Amino acid sequence: MQHIYYQDLTLEELTKKTLQYTPLSCGLSPQGFHDEIRFNICMSTIGPHCVICNLLKPYQLMPNARLSDLESWSPPKSSQILIPSLAFTSKVKDENTLLDSRDTSPLIVCIDCRICVHSVCYGVSNLLFDGSERNWRCDRCINREFFAFCSLCPIRGGPLKQTTEICGEKQWVHISCALLIPDVKFVNGIDKKPIDLSELKKSRRTDRAGCIYCRKENPDNKMVDYFSGYCVQCKCFASFHVTCGHRNGVVYAAGDWPEPITIACKKCSNVAQNNKKKLNDRVLNDVQNGETVIARHKNSRFYKAKIVNKIEQVFHHVHFDDNSFTEQLKGSDFLNRNCEEDPPEIGDAVEVIWNKEHLHGNYTGRHSFVVYAIAFDDESLIKVKREDFYQLTEDLPRRVKYKLSKATERQYGNSEDSNSLESRH
Repeated sequence: MQHIYYQDLTLEELTKKTLQYTPLSCGLSPQGFHDEIRFNICMSTIGPHCVICNLLKPYQLMPNARLSDLESWSPPKSSQILIPSLAFTSKVKDENTLLDSRDTSPLIVCIDCRICVHSVCYGVSNLLFDGSERNWRCDRCINREFFAFCSLCPIRGGPLKQTTEICGEKQWVHISCALLIPDVKFVNGIDKKPIDLSELKKSRRTDRAGCIYCRKENPDNKMVDYFSGYCVQCKCFASFHVTCGHRNGVVYAAGDWPEPITIACKKCSNVAQNNKKKLNDRVLNDVQNGETVIARHKNSRFYKAKIVNKIEQVFHHVHFDDNSFTEQLKGSDFLNRNCEEDPPEIGDAVEVIWNKEHLHGNYTGRHSFVVYAIAFDDESLIKVKREDFYQLTEDLPRRVKYKLSKATERQYGNSEDSNSLESRH
């Protein structure tokens, strides 16, 4: 093992040392690669220790860890895979490729750059794990491309794979960037290479979409003079590089089918948490058929309406073989049993039809809630959960008061023809 000199830097300071423009501004040097090694070792301390799966974990070191103590640190022999194989399957050009869907995988460490990855996540299928894995090298280091960097983001280091030829040249791309950026594909899903960038949309280029975090750190926007890259978007349309988002608190999470990995910027993630807390603090009293409530019409305004029915619905949870999951299955979605007459137990193998696909997995539980059918004066009907409407005795949130209206003959066709119950001033 080569000796790397460690200073007591913070993870933030070390991250800045592995930005692409750092070595380019002072010329290529061995120190740049040494900084990458330290960065890679730091990332491998985040459980489950695979630097690809760590995209779904917070960007932080182990508690009380010091960079100077990490040179002798080594990961366990194997760990849980966090990236759903569906995330890879949806990115493979050959739709007939059958990918490994195991829950755990051996961890391997590159002898040169020290990246730690699951053999499955990085696409290594030729190791015997007889001791030879201690001399394993990643693709970049096999090719002695020690100054290679990702063409999709500004962070050096990490799990790189070569692309198909672009204008006669091959570039390098992080597997994590390839997973998240739409239109990027793996030509070979087993080996995770080469990576095809030919279908990338120019609208996602950094010099067009703009990374909010690069812009914040470089207000004069000189970064685009030497680096472009491509961005992903939160549902609020904030754009950022995959790795910039990760180190700035963006939450990447294993999602429900058909979105295997969800993206939420720090602001949207905090809003979602606050809304969840407010919902948990709200007292939801029972309501009866015929009771008048305040509900949201399809025109987005709120009106008085009546409860006409209450229906209990049961939804089932299944963890699929590709490591994705859903908690929204109905009993009719199951193929190998009648859930009403023969309800599955936790751990049972099940077959379901979900999103028009025949899938296998294991049963993980169920939840139920009451759905309320609510009728408006215009005879339109909605079906919603209890938290989606309000009793007349409840204190209404400001956003509801703002859109609370009286029904008129023209009301339901045009939300602008409303007589507001609450003054806007």
